Amino acid sequence: MGLFFGLNKDGLCATCQHMISLEVDLRRKAIADASHRVDSTLNPQSKIAGLDLLVENIEALRKFEARGIPSVEGSPSALLEEARSKRQEVVLAAAHAELQDMMAKVEKAAAWEAKRHLYATFLLRMEDYKRKLDDPSRLSDVELHVRRADHQAQLDAIMGRALAAEKEGKRPEAVRAYQEAAEFLGKSCLAEPARTRLRARLNAKTKLLR
Repeated sequence: MGLFFGLNKDGLCATCQHMISLEVDLRRKAIADASHRVDSTLNPQSKIAGLDLLVENIEALRKFEARGIPSVEGSPSALLEEARSKRQEVVLAAAHAELQDMMAKVEKAAAWEAKRHLYATFLLRMEDYKRKLDDPSRLSDVELHVRRADHQAQLDAIMGRALAAEKEGKRPEAVRAYQEAAEFLGKSCLAEPARTRLRARLNAKTKLLR
């Protein structure tokens, strides 16, 4: 287009300059709206959604920054780093708050199936949170905590069956349940030395009932 039209100081023809100005104006408005959304809400999910929009629109302006075309006050790269850092903080805080809420519900749940449903739902939510983090491993401790709680719930259910069978005098059934518990324990992510102590207890129970 430079062969037929004069170019401005940024190397753009009038048509291209107009199109860029339109996009920059739209992006700046979207950034302002997203910033207001983030600052005006206490809801973590609304904050995260606002920060997602903020990051998306600032990222779109970096292509202009690379060409030396001004778009926003300051540097889009610096603004992007700030927005991403803020999103990391909000995502991590939301994940830990959701963990506390979920564990409170688990405490009230009587059936182990209900506990497992809460754990499974939470772990799916963690996948969403991890996708918004530059370093997903920052939620590894939360995931491990929940997986261990989930495995403990499953193990408690098996042990409950074993103890019930033992109490009713159903020794073969109790032995099978204790063996099932030992097998599950071997595949679980429960922490040591608790696993070692429980493994010794299960072995002793199995030998006693045989």
